[in-house]
Amino acid sequence: MRIFISSLITGFEAQRTAARRAVTTLRHEPVMAEDFGAQLNSPQIACLQGLRASDAVVLVLGEHYGFVPPNSTLSATHQEYREARETKPVFAFIQEGISPSPEQAALIAEVQAWEGGLFRGSFVNADDLQDGVTRALHDVTLANATGPVDEQEMTARASAMLPAESQNQATPAMLELVMRRYRRAITETAGFYNTVGFNDDTRAFLSIPARHDLARRIDCGFLAELVAQHSLEDWEAADLAQDLAYNLAKKAYRL
Repeated sequence: MRIFISSLITGFEAQRTAARRAVTTLRHEPVMAEDFGAQLNSPQIACLQGLRASDAVVLVLGEHYGFVPPNSTLSATHQEYREARETKPVFAFIQEGISPSPEQAALIAEVQAWEGGLFRGSFVNADDLQDGVTRALHDVTLANATGPVDEQEMTARASAMLPAESQNQATPAMLELVMRRYRRAITETAGFYNTVGFNDDTRAFLSIPARHDLARRIDCGFLAELVAQHSLEDWEAADLAQDLAYNLAKKAYRL
């Protein structure tokens, strides 16, 4: 995705660099005024054009409102926010522990009051901002990549991994083998390995509800099919589901 980074430039260099790192860490493309180079258009027109060509906006607000261009009552950042909020996702990050000017306080209040398509977070310093932007973009990327689960189709694919003569004889060893292969395929498809940018990847894996819920539904749907086919006792399926959803992860990561 192309991610437009909207904020003050002067005095906010560290924060903009942090936002850029977050975007590039997840292999998205940052769109920033610093990269536009010489243009015939005014800087603000160039920024608005860059914003319109982007897929999402990261808005970073501190205590200063910024320069108000001639023939306008809004700062450049304020104009960019107004332009973006109706047409694309906006990820707004507001600095904590600041004393904003009246104009900036009004902008922050406007951002906090908006309820349509806006993610709001806070940050203390540049490192904190980088972590927050990484998490927000990672979660929205995952949500957009994860489609509805067709449990019957997945069950058929899992069953096909067993030898033909053994498909009705789900011994513990064979069940473990097919579940291991099946989980590996699903894990790769759902993007569970893509936790770059988190300080603690294992806890990030366990803390993302969408991923954990997807894994539980896949496992339990497959185990339910085995029970319905009388290939597995219901109590065995319940124990295995508990292990797959919670116990094995806790044991593996020593939680």
